[in-house]
Amino acid sequence: MCSSGYYRILEADLEKFVSTLKGTIAADCESSARNYIDHNEFGLAFEDICFYFRDVKKKIPSDCRELFRELAERMGIDRKYWIPLIENDA
Repeated sequence: MCSSGYYRILEADLEKFVSTLKGTIAADCESSARNYIDHNEFGLAFEDICFYFRDVKKKIPSDCRELFRELAERMGIDRKYWIPLIENDA
């Protein structure tokens, strides 16, 4: 079982990630993600951002991809939801 320290770090890293996306994602997506984070729904916050990028047919900005990947792997998010958002187009 994960300690509360794990969740504090995860929360801080998600907040950092959302902050780096400011101006890249719609204000309502940012607000929604922050609301999920505030309610300790970290997976939902991450998935909401994934769905946003999928719906607008954009990739995660290159300067955010490393943190994005780390968060996805740490939370055990199914790769089918996030890998297409960071893969280079062929």
